[in-house]
Amino acid sequence: MTAKEGITYLATKVPDEEPIFILRARDITAAHAVMHWAERAERNNVPEEKVCGAIKTAYEMKKWPAQRMPD
Repeated sequence: MTAKEGITYLATKVPDEEPIFILRARDITAAHAVMHWAERAERNNVPEEKVCGAIKTAYEMKKWPAQRMPD
């Protein structure tokens, strides 16, 4: 996915040609994917602040109402 329509926040500018993958809290698989990313990031010495932010996001996703399988 390279189109960014509808995204109102990105921490840094992503070049239009760079592929990105966005997970939404309503996606029942998202929290697990984010937690897996955080675990791998921690093993690869990603700064603690970034890892903790991802873990917090995963917990927030788990609590999201009306989760469903991705479309």
